[in-house]
Amino acid sequence: MADNIRVAQRYESRLGLDESLLTAVTLPIDSSIKALVLKPTLIGDPDRINDLLIHAQQYNLQVTISACFESPIALNQLRALAQHWQQQTQLNIALGLDTQQAFTEDIQHRIISTRAQLEAYLKKAKRLW
Repeated sequence: MADNIRVAQRYESRLGLDESLLTAVTLPIDSSIKALVLKPTLIGDPDRINDLLIHAQQYNLQVTISACFESPIALNQLRALAQHWQQQTQLNIALGLDTQQAFTEDIQHRIISTRAQLEAYLKKAKRLW
């Protein structure tokens, strides 16, 4: 991460931290860092996500909630979490949840309300890649 910051400083560019947030014990503070790209399903720890949101507030960083390759069900949950975090923190949170294109139309728009429906849905799910 230090190398990226040096390059950004040298060329007067801006950085958004993403997967580097998974392993960083302490977050660097530098004027070249303008955004945090959070992948909640990779981060996994709600306390860590909360710490990152607080850091973003303190240093006026843009926050984007991003997906790895989640299903439409998980993408909807990420949207709901982003909305909750935006209300909780007053941050303007952007969404980077464009993995839905990899799923069939049937999977994208199905409403599932019971466990049996979910199990049946998952059995029929088709990957497009």
